[in-house]
Amino acid sequence: MLVVTTECVAGYRVQMVLGEVHGLTIRSRNAFKEGLAKLTGGADPLAMAHLMQWRSEALTELMREATKRGGNGVIGMRWDHRDLTAMATELVAYGTAVLLNSHLLSEIELTCDRVAVLRSGKVAAFGTVEELTRRSEKYKMSAAPIDDALVAAFRETGAVVERVNGHVVLSVDGIQHLNALVDTARARGAMLTELAPVRSTLEDVFVDLVRTPEMPPS
Repeated sequence: MLVVTTECVAGYRVQMVLGEVHGLTIRSRNAFKEGLAKLTGGADPLAMAHLMQWRSEALTELMREATKRGGNGVIGMRWDHRDLTAMATELVAYGTAVLLNSHLLSEIELTCDRVAVLRSGKVAAFGTVEELTRRSEKYKMSAAPIDDALVAAFRETGAVVERVNGHVVLSVDGIQHLNALVDTARARGAMLTELAPVRSTLEDVFVDLVRTPEMPPS
């Protein structure tokens, strides 16, 4: 987990912004109780260690919250504090949780034959770029005409249909389901001009894999 006060991190780029996160600790304002002063007078020699411990507690909580959101970094980190009561004060570390990526995946997509994605030190996915980026459950269909009646007929079969810029994206339950939709379109007089699997980018694959919770061992 990288935590920085800057808005960017050298050698990395922000893949996704996950929102503001906070880490806080509440301490007594009694300097003697907190080990900052001695009854005999003067500062406690361990005062600096105590102060660093408080900051460490707030930072640990900050990183825990960022991890819960699926992040691996916090940018723009700042410190703040306020008095809650006459005897208690709050120390807060806050910043923006992000998903950082040290790789230019668009370049990897063009130059590599096979790709492995690691999550928590384990291989989460491995294969060719085509295998990793092909979403076989989704297909782009271009045809004319695609009217409301045809879309309704598709949906009656259980397909999820999205209209996108003159074509439709179909989410289907396998190749047989897709062929049934093609037959339906042709039976209704539609002329198909394109039918292709929807392909994601390696960046999409990376984000999906690192943000998907790991399944507990069986």
